[in-house]
Amino acid sequence: MKQKIMMVFFSILTCVMVAIPVIKVHASDVTLNSWQCNNHSNDLNIWTGGVGGWNVGDDIEFNNVNLSGQTYMNFNLASASNGSFKIVIDSYSGTQIGTLNYNSTGSWDNYYNQACNLNGASGTHNLYIICASGAANVGTMTLGGSGTGGGGSNGNVYLTFDDGPSNSNSQTLINTLKSNGVNAATFFVIGQNISSNQTGWNAYKTSGFSLQNHSYTHQHMTSWSYQQVYNDLNQCNQAIQNGGATKPTRIRLPYLESNSTIQSACSALGLTIVSPTVDSQDWNNASTAQIISNVSSLQAGGNPLMHDWPANTIAALPTIIQNLKSRGLGFAQY
Repeated sequence: MKQKIMMVFFSILTCVMVAIPVIKVHASDVTLNSWQCNNHSNDLNIWTGGVGGWNVGDDIEFNNVNLSGQTYMNFNLASASNGSFKIVIDSYSGTQIGTLNYNSTGSWDNYYNQACNLNGASGTHNLYIICASGAANVGTMTLGGSGTGGGGSNGNVYLTFDDGPSNSNSQTLINTLKSNGVNAATFFVIGQNISSNQTGWNAYKTSGFSLQNHSYTHQHMTSWSYQQVYNDLNQCNQAIQNGGATKPTRIRLPYLESNSTIQSACSALGLTIVSPTVDSQDWNNASTAQIISNVSSLQAGGNPLMHDWPANTIAALPTIIQNLKSRGLGFAQY
C-alpha cells in the first residue's frame, strides 16, 4: 500500500556529495542524500532530501562509499509503525553490517533521528539500504564514527549530561552545544521524566545526540533485589524506545552507586556502565567559574559528570568547549 508522502525540504548546505566529509564534529561523517542513490524499486518515491513509501524488500544503493572509521548510521525518518532496515554492502544479498530497528514516530510527518551500529566494514563499498519490515519515509541518512575518530588531533572527549529531559532547559542546552560547534554529546535520560517533559524530549530526539539510560526512577538501588533493579532499568529502556528513540546501550547509574547485583542487571540488559572521569560539581551548586575549573582536567577518552538542569552548566559550556578545542580535543558520543 502506498503511504502518504510528506515532502521534506533541506537547505542546499546539507546537499553534499556521497563520501565527502560533512563539517560537523567527526571528520569522517558522511551524509547520504537520496538524489545520489540508485533506486531499485519502482514504488519508491525519491525527491531531493528524502525517500518516501519504503516497503518490505524495497532498496536503494549508494556507490563507492568509504566506510573506514564509520561505526554508526543515523536515519532521520517518519513512520506510523515500527519496522527495520538492513544495511548491506557489495550487493543486495551481500554482507550485512547493520540493522536499524526503528520505532514509530507517531505519524508520517514526524521525523526523528534513530541510529544503529555498523560492524565489520572498512574501505570503499557499494552500500545497500533494504527495508526488512514495516514502512517509512526517510529524510537524511548519515554515517559517522561514534567512538574514536571524533575529529580531535589529540583525541576526543564525551560530553555527558544527566537527569533530562527538561521542558525548561533541554533545548537551551542543545542550542548552546551546537552553536559552539559540538554535534556529538550524550544525554543520560531518567525514564519517568519523558512523559511530563515532551518539549524537552522532542528536543533530545531531533538533536542527533545519543540518548542513554539513567534509570527510570533515579533511586538508591544498592539495597534492591536483582529483579527490582532489572525492572527499573528495563522500564527506562522501554520508555526511551516507546518515545521514538533507539534502545540504549549505555547507562549512568543513579548517584554513581553500584554493586554486583546492579552490575548483573546491567549486563543482562546489555547496558555498559559509564562512570565519569571528572566531576563538574554542578549538582552541588558549583558556580560557573568552578564548573569550568573542575572540567579543565578532562582528558581524551574521558567524560565529565554534568547535568541537564543547572543554569551554571549551560553558562560554563562555551568556555569549556573552547578550552577543549584549544587542547586539540574533539567530541564523540556513546
